[in-house]
Amino acid sequence: MLQVDASVRIGNYHRLEFGYFELGRKSATTLGGDLAFGDEIFAAGTDIDVIIDASVFRAGYAYSLIRNAQFEFGVMAGLHIISLETDISADATNQRVRSRAGTPLPVIGAHASVNLGEKTELGAKLQIFRTDFDSYEGSLNYATLDLQHRIAENLSIGLGYNFYGMRLTSRDSEVNGYLKVRHHGPFAFLSLGF
Repeated sequence: MLQVDASVRIGNYHRLEFGYFELGRKSATTLGGDLAFGDEIFAAGTDIDVIIDASVFRAGYAYSLIRNAQFEFGVMAGLHIISLETDISADATNQRVRSRAGTPLPVIGAHASVNLGEKTELGAKLQIFRTDFDSYEGSLNYATLDLQHRIAENLSIGLGYNFYGMRLTSRDSEVNGYLKVRHHGPFAFLSLGF
């Protein structure tokens, strides 16, 4: 897993936010039923290897409704550009299918931070998207909570916990399926200011 975030403050109340998130998963299973993927049909009982690589680029504009020496609270709007690559292979039957899909999704969100003394800050972000369009229904959720401590004028270290979840369901009889990507856990980070 790789995650990189950056923000550029413009004046006292405005900022641009950018982020990149990458997650890869590998698994192996024996199919309990036939699996149709792309142009291939993997028969029941086949041992398959599955590799899924997901990457998300986030870009948004945030406006602070409140910003003072102790507290900041704001709202944001932006885009998540998602790329998902799936590779399914079966060595025994010499079958392999690779699929790549991507789409931009609008998101809205909120952020808040509280200063806990001169050098320590507790921060949180929440970004969400919901859709129910045509034969598709889905959601995208991103949340993070972190505590950072400034160790030099432009350098902070921190610990946090984040959650990223994406779900998409298709009711189309030709593309009937379900996609669920979820990642959550603790992280440590360095923060540089310029």
